Amino acid sequence: SYSSYLMKNPSIALALLLATTSLHAQERPTLSYTFEEGRGTTTKDGGTGNVTLEIGSGMGWSQPGAGVNGGTAIGCVADGDIALRNAHPIKDIPEVAAITITGWYQLGKETPSDVVLLDLQSAGGDGLLLRLNTKAGGDSNGPRQATLVLLRTGSAPATMHSLWNDAFARPDTWTFFAVSVNPSKNKVIWHRWTPGLDSVVEEQFWLPEDFGENMLLPGLPERLVIGSSAEMKAPLPPGMSLDNIHFYLFGEGEPGPLNKAQVEIIRDEDLVPAPPHG
Repeated sequence: SYSSYLMKNPSIALALLLATTSLHAQERPTLSYTFEEGRGTTTKDGGTGNVTLEIGSGMGWSQPGAGVNGGTAIGCVADGDIALRNAHPIKDIPEVAAITITGWYQLGKETPSDVVLLDLQSAGGDGLLLRLNTKAGGDSNGPRQATLVLLRTGSAPATMHSLWNDAFARPDTWTFFAVSVNPSKNKVIWHRWTPGLDSVVEEQFWLPEDFGENMLLPGLPERLVIGSSAEMKAPLPPGMSLDNIHFYLFGEGEPGPLNKAQVEIIRDEDLVPAPPHG
């Protein structure tokens, strides 16, 4: 049997173990929100950062079974405070030298022309803002086009990196996204996946040489807002939902950001069926 083969070949077994360990090297994310509470006015952080988010009055829980993995999700249900934000100052997270952000969104009947998915800022106002823009395609009956935009804001000149793809604007479909930023190598890597694709699609872009001066957030992360910008601009439209938002933050000298194989593991783990709600 295969297990007997490995017992007789410990060097091969060790190599397989090391390979598996390297794929899971990210372990727990720094910040992780799976929105499986299904009720309440806060959502807990399943990562190492322990940063609880308060849920604005315009946000609400989905019905059980509506989440990407059959659990619950969260989205815009009314006018008002459409955002999730950290209830207390972020502590014990170092300056960010590299980052990978992964997550899922589902568009409702109202396709947004401009919506902010998340906004992470340092005390000095520097930050990364991830937004979704859509527009009608050339054919009025064709699919809408969409772009995910990564925007560096704050003391440095704003820098924008976009990835256009029709798959980003599919209604009533859970769309997976991931973006990795590595300023030390002047690189942005986009990952995307929708049902029907065999694997995550990866595309790379180059950063300006002075982007972040090798530090992505000069200063400690202070504010996290999901579903809107920190200034409450371009919030989620009614019917749009989010699920399984993860942040992997790496300090200077730490191995990061995540690679394609690690991103695919995160996607697969996000799709593991959630336990039924009681």
